[in-house]
Amino acid sequence: MQNVKQQLQNFLTDLKANCDHIVDETTTIDDKWCESQITISLGDGWAGQYDGGYWGDCEITDDELQITFSVGDIYEDGEFNIGEGIVSLTYTADNKGMAYTGELDKEVGSVLRDITNGMLTCYGSEQGMQDDTYLSVDMEVVDHSKQETIVVQGSFA
Repeated sequence: MQNVKQQLQNFLTDLKANCDHIVDETTTIDDKWCESQITISLGDGWAGQYDGGYWGDCEITDDELQITFSVGDIYEDGEFNIGEGIVSLTYTADNKGMAYTGELDKEVGSVLRDITNGMLTCYGSEQGMQDDTYLSVDMEVVDHSKQETIVVQGSFA
């Protein structure tokens, strides 16, 4: 558990140094829990139509988007993990598609990479994880000390 606590503290320090778009962070580190839930603003100007992937074009009404995810010992197995990212969306009433696999999905990952100085990115998770109120994404953390991408996936309740 001590190793996971140190990994979480290092992750939070690095994220705060690389990203000034954190709008909420709730961290619990004690004898039982070692976890943070983080919300990052992806900025505004998102409302509009987006070319679709496998699931058709989509249109959203949200001007500002945020991504929320958990990180730490989220499975209570003594391992450091990063959970599924959730981007809440409001589709227009006449929307026919999904953000998953389309232009919006890719743009979310690109903006997250940019606003975290390359520390984090994401991409649409499997189709079964999607909903008509959010985009589910798998998160990736770049280990800057080794200059490699570490895919750490999962979900949180």
